[in-house]
Amino acid sequence: MSISPVSCQLCISHDYCNDHRDDMLFGCFDSCAGRCDKEKCTLTCPFNEPEYSFRIEEVNGTKPLKGVVPRFAEEDIPPLHLPMIYGHTARKTLLDTPWVAVPFHRLFREIGGKKLEPVVSSPTELRANFCLAPKTRIVAISAGYDRDLERMWEYHRVVDMAAALKSMGVTLATALNFSFWVLAPRMHNEWNYRRMALFTLRMWEGGFPTVPHIYAETDADWLNRAAFFIDHPQLDSFAFEFQTADAVHAQSPRLRQQMEMFMNKVGRPLRIIASGGGVAANWITQLFSGITIVESNSYMRAIKRRPLFLNPQGKIKAGAMLPVKVVDDLLHDNICTTENALKIKCAMARGQTEKTEKAAAQGQ
Repeated sequence: MSISPVSCQLCISHDYCNDHRDDMLFGCFDSCAGRCDKEKCTLTCPFNEPEYSFRIEEVNGTKPLKGVVPRFAEEDIPPLHLPMIYGHTARKTLLDTPWVAVPFHRLFREIGGKKLEPVVSSPTELRANFCLAPKTRIVAISAGYDRDLERMWEYHRVVDMAAALKSMGVTLATALNFSFWVLAPRMHNEWNYRRMALFTLRMWEGGFPTVPHIYAETDADWLNRAAFFIDHPQLDSFAFEFQTADAVHAQSPRLRQQMEMFMNKVGRPLRIIASGGGVAANWITQLFSGITIVESNSYMRAIKRRPLFLNPQGKIKAGAMLPVKVVDDLLHDNICTTENALKIKCAMARGQTEKTEKAAAQGQ
């Protein structure tokens, strides 16, 4: 089935869409035109009925996304380094570190493929389950594979996840992070964004401090996300997931410009909880009032028996595999090495900022 021609001016979403693509023949449907197969399509698209109507109803159409932000206590804000812990593989002693991140979907399990329940029922059990010290604070990070996020979305409407996280002693959570496709019709990405926001609002309704996750591709997307923060003036943090390897460096100039535009539109300092943000630590340190960097390299290298080493420039290199059966000491050392690397990067970035500001003041 071929999609019918449509332009931005003729689109049913024109009145509320802030990403008009008048330079494209079929607007945001440019990649669909002539290639649409309704039998196989999984996108949120008005040509994909009745799925389209179901999805729009699922996210309350275009109604405002507003809620009451729970109190974020200062002592409940995670520090610069937040190591991700996936389990207790090859570990026998408790990891004694002030904070860790745990994947959100690993805090719940399916029962018979139809129900969802917390993996444990108390803070003590949760820390024992992940082999953590009793006083270690836990942040539930919701970035992950789409299949896990979709499961969380389906169950969050029938399970009180806010109460479950409280009972497990989780301190903070970030909201679901669904995939955004550059070549998809805009309403597909808008559907995913609204699901992320509605998940956040549901957690807020339960009184659980949840940091909204932001993903934005275009300038218009960033301005749209800013509107959510303007409507919630108490909100001072957001989560963001950086791409890895060369993609970050290639996109950094544009992404930094967009984030600056976002910050200027919001009109107040914000803190970022950045998954994989170590590669961008130098410039996000300069841009935001506070940063938390979530990383899994410390854990993944440790369970592969590879130590991490630090050079004076703050760069990390993995060493050769060690002949050890348990990785408790190795994990602790990798976490310390990574934390030191981040501190060096951020100190260098702050030094650059201070030097630039001093030079600018002298030039006035």
